[in-house]
Amino acid sequence: MRKKYRVYSTPKEKKIDEYFREVDNFTLVYPSNPELLINDFLKDANKLSYEFKEEYSAKDIPKIWDRAGKECIKLCEENLDVLSATTKFPEEALKLYVKNIFDNLKEIHLLKIVESEIGNIDYLDKFAPSVGGYTKAYGPKYAIHIFPETIGPQPLSTFQTGVIKTPAICKPSSGEPIFTTLWIDSLKEVDNNIGKYIWSVPWKGGNEIIEDKLFGNEDSAIIVYGDNATIDNVKSKSKGKVLEYSFKAGIEIIKINNSEEINEIASKVVKDIAYMDQCACFSPHVVYVIDSPSDSKKLCEKMAKELDNYPIKRKKIGVDEKSVISMLKYTCLLEKSAGLDVEVYSGKDYLIIYEEDPSFQLSPLFRTIRVKPIKNIEELADLLYGYKNYIQTIGTNLEKEKIADSFKDYNISRIVDIGKMPINILYHHEGRPLISPLIRWIDIE
Repeated sequence: MRKKYRVYSTPKEKKIDEYFREVDNFTLVYPSNPELLINDFLKDANKLSYEFKEEYSAKDIPKIWDRAGKECIKLCEENLDVLSATTKFPEEALKLYVKNIFDNLKEIHLLKIVESEIGNIDYLDKFAPSVGGYTKAYGPKYAIHIFPETIGPQPLSTFQTGVIKTPAICKPSSGEPIFTTLWIDSLKEVDNNIGKYIWSVPWKGGNEIIEDKLFGNEDSAIIVYGDNATIDNVKSKSKGKVLEYSFKAGIEIIKINNSEEINEIASKVVKDIAYMDQCACFSPHVVYVIDSPSDSKKLCEKMAKELDNYPIKRKKIGVDEKSVISMLKYTCLLEKSAGLDVEVYSGKDYLIIYEEDPSFQLSPLFRTIRVKPIKNIEELADLLYGYKNYIQTIGTNLEKEKIADSFKDYNISRIVDIGKMPINILYHHEGRPLISPLIRWIDIE
């Protein structure tokens, strides 16, 4: 008998007609009429906004999110089978990813996020003393979260609106709707009333009946993750604030000082490549090696050995993804046979390409990486300038402050040690504050 999994979350008193979709050996349960749920939410938006602020203080929210994180780890581990079916990641990988997601959700860290941005968390509850008088911060009437297929941003994104006590509708990805529901169910498990203010309602993107109503309020805010087409479509319809988190990529910049370092460097780089199989916004697409073509090839060899024996297998990918990777492999082999300085290292679940051409190229993902020698950081900074809006994270074994200065004109938001590209502690998303873009201030003098 197939297991059934609900992929929406609304207050318990709602009576909802449902329909079913089969994914592998599981039945996913959807609301038949998401328009009715959206109408209910909008009808009650003013009431929900008022009651959220009356029922909770801003200081309550970090505590609830911290407890819900621990609950969600347990809930995800109990449902690894269906999460694996929707994400295509193996279960042993999901255990690691889920733990890492919630390591970033501790109460003390969430409080620091708020205090670093607005100074005093009490401003979110009442008029509190400030320079020359009293100040209070106000959030939008309601918010909409549009989530990507990748698991990860849901807890912190909902905290952005939760801590300002703004009721929210979450739209899970059609490709992966389970994690969003598990997260909101975890919030409700530790604090049942919070479920009145955070709903998860899946609908087909582009549904004008829903989106014209939901996006059309000037006192709303949308937090949207996705490609440029998705974000442009949302912005064209929205009359309120839009916080956009678009496609990003990472790179690694390393220097090999001696051959004894290569094994350790290879192990760390592979750890970054294999994490979520490069499907995250911080994942490396190219590894640049400073002034060492011969060591670059040795690094590729060691990386291939590491990937051959990597304990976590690659996610399941479709025919289209496999075809793209295969085409890239054989194109590079043809270039090598034509006399270009190209090397190809491939295994069952990976493809490593060494090439002298230093230009930045996006990876087709799924453990496909290019390794390129470069003369120096200054040359690399000039070379990558055309991609400054896409590169988010740099992993390096060089002095991080120097890298930051060299790329200060880019939209780089994180510089980390190699082997540590997955996000652990996040104070700014895409280099921007999390809370302050959603609020406005009133001063009493």
